[in-house]
Amino acid sequence: MSTNPLRSPNLTHATSRRQEDSAEPPKVFSVRRVGPEHEAWSMRRILGIVLLTAAVGCRQPGPPAPRLVIGALRHGLDSYLAAHPLPAGTEIRADRVGRSPGASVHVVQVRGRERPHRHAEHDLIVQMLRGEGVLTLEGARITMRAGDTAVVERGSVHWFASAPGTTAVALVTFAPPLDAPDSVPMADVDSVDMRR
Repeated sequence: MSTNPLRSPNLTHATSRRQEDSAEPPKVFSVRRVGPEHEAWSMRRILGIVLLTAAVGCRQPGPPAPRLVIGALRHGLDSYLAAHPLPAGTEIRADRVGRSPGASVHVVQVRGRERPHRHAEHDLIVQMLRGEGVLTLEGARITMRAGDTAVVERGSVHWFASAPGTTAVALVTFAPPLDAPDSVPMADVDSVDMRR
């Protein structure tokens, strides 16, 4: 074991390259004591920084895209929309993608706006998949974005308007299943959306 205190296992030091090559004894630039309590404090500090970085810096910018395992959507929403485009000049397209004894599921694309209406026999659950817009439900304006869900009870006057220049896509569940048209127009509704 060396008797030089600078070679002790509990001390560290740094020297310049030129001093190591010379015959003079090395000059110490910094000396710090390294012990178990210092190592534990350093590890806690490093672990805290890593955890903070993981919690704050590694988040995705938005909600993850929902996975749809329903009928024709099993192969993905992009391929479904490519095979079922909303034609130019058309404001709305609704396609049934699933049905059970209690409900039917539809992909609804909206470019522009729906007309105010209500459903006499069906309740709806609207899940926004893409885009954004405003759902007007019984006079209340609700901003909807991808990932949002709204419940529309039968008889409730409602309509949706997509953000200008965009197409919104929603998964709409009708209960009971929609087997025949059930949209009752509401011509007497005063709507800012209707005056555009």
